[in-house]
Amino acid sequence: MIPPGPGNPLGSHALMLSEKGYLIHGTNKLFGVGMQVSHGCFRMYNEDISRFVYEVSKGTPVQVIHEPVKIGLKGNEVWLEVHRPEEDYSQQDREQLWKQVQKKVEDFRQKMPGVEVKRMAIELAVDQADGLPRMVGERLTRVADESAGPMRSTPDGNKGEKQRLWF
Repeated sequence: MIPPGPGNPLGSHALMLSEKGYLIHGTNKLFGVGMQVSHGCFRMYNEDISRFVYEVSKGTPVQVIHEPVKIGLKGNEVWLEVHRPEEDYSQQDREQLWKQVQKKVEDFRQKMPGVEVKRMAIELAVDQADGLPRMVGERLTRVADESAGPMRSTPDGNKGEKQRLWF
């Protein structure tokens, strides 16, 4: 048993989960936050867990989701988060993760037309696979063209008449 204080790896606060021996807790080992380096506990920064413990009611359900690749849009920015399967990150793990990332990015681009991504930023996220969200692209804003092609983009379908906008 390690007494409370700065040398305690559990940090300043902890929430006990229903599964015996598992906690959501702070830590004095900052490198472990967000990583799979403990024996099942969830490490948070002490300043975050110190607020979090007062915002969560006793009995609140906790759902653990294993999703090594996450991609999403915040505003017009595309963010990618990649987690390695183990602390040791083999070439085989990298290749498998790269395939997962490619699929997720392609699916995301199909759902979100107008999104552009930077391959080098994606490669860096896979290479690091440290669980940190990285901006890898953006959604571009399209502006209507002044002239419309035949049967295209004309509100009334008239054969290529210039489009008129009324304000």
